Amino acid sequence: MKKRILVSAIASLLIVGCGGGSGATGSKDINGKVVDGYVKDAKVYADVNDNGKWDTTEPWCNTDVNGSYKLTVSNDLNNSCVIISEGGVDVDTDANVTVNFKSTINKPIVTPATTLVVDLMKKYNIPEDEATAKVATALDINKTDIAKDPIECLKEGNNKPYKANIALHHSAEMIADAKYGGNTTKTYENFAESIAKHENIKSVSKIIYYCDANVTVKEDTKVYIIDPVEDENITFNNKADIAKEIYSNVQNAHDTAVDNAKNAHDIAVENAKNAHDTAVENAKDAFNTAVENAKNAHNTAKGNVTSAHNTAVENAKNAHDTAVDNAKNAHDTAVDNAKNAHDTAKGNATSAHDTAVDNAKNAHDTAVENAKNAHDTAKTNAKNAHDTAKDNAKNSHNIKHL
Repeated sequence: MKKRILVSAIASLLIVGCGGGSGATGSKDINGKVVDGYVKDAKVYADVNDNGKWDTTEPWCNTDVNGSYKLTVSNDLNNSCVIISEGGVDVDTDANVTVNFKSTINKPIVTPATTLVVDLMKKYNIPEDEATAKVATALDINKTDIAKDPIECLKEGNNKPYKANIALHHSAEMIADAKYGGNTTKTYENFAESIAKHENIKSVSKIIYYCDANVTVKEDTKVYIIDPVEDENITFNNKADIAKEIYSNVQNAHDTAVDNAKNAHDIAVENAKNAHDTAVENAKDAFNTAVENAKNAHNTAKGNVTSAHNTAVENAKNAHDTAVDNAKNAHDTAVDNAKNAHDTAKGNATSAHDTAVDNAKNAHDTAVENAKNAHDTAKTNAKNAHDTAKDNAKNSHNIKHL
């Protein structure tokens, strides 16, 4: 019998890219998960032509480490179109997944339970809503829980979907190993047949009991035969005991998984506490270092300010002394220039005075000479006039006496 341990994990929504769509106009994104424990690296595709296998024209993508996927499909694709998960690795057990889990666009969380729903729909032409109700009744869970992530339900305190999916898939694997060479898909089809034919099924053990298959299940040295049709030597009670034994093994596996999950949770809490304490201590050390650095920086800055102040004072003093020296030199230069200008003006004034005196003397001498010349001329002119007048008078007197 295969042993499987499912550990609850907190999923982050890291979605990987799809190979079948680009998010263009006329398309929509289907966001979901594949859960048997979360399944990574599974190929998820929309079976558009309903042939049960992937064709190159059909949109597809791979699941990430948390079992999450984003599938881009055409807007006009029917919501009852089947989604198939092929292969992948169970992240809790690191085991390869050999069964093709199925669901529909209406239920993007792909689980063992949704696989039964699709098998009922396809093999017995049952509408999706009715098939969902039948599977929910057979697993003894709420109809709405079929579409939910069973691990998330477990974390929220609703463990029935989680237990039912574990029991269902473990039983399918056990019977597949015993009868169908590990073909778990065939076992799911027989489980669907049990549900389709019997209305009173309300547990996984009943699904196994009514399973229409000749199955030999080996565990240790015990050999059980389930054959409701052909083996007349097995009584009803024997078959019931066989179903209960198988379910009991699954239940034990579930209890182990829950205990392991609890232990993992406690370890995670302790690790988180230690990490928190370490982070607090590191933060405290970082704070103290920052304070010390700030103090050193402050002291350095203070020293730089003092040095800059002293330098500024020294520079100001030097500038003042230079300014005083320059002012003194400028004053001395101005005094010298003023003295030189005074001496030059004095020299110019003396020369001008001497020139003026000379000019005045020359003008006086010229005037005296001119006056003398004028006097002499006037004297001569007067004498000439007197002589002329005298002659004229004489001539006039002579004329009169004639």
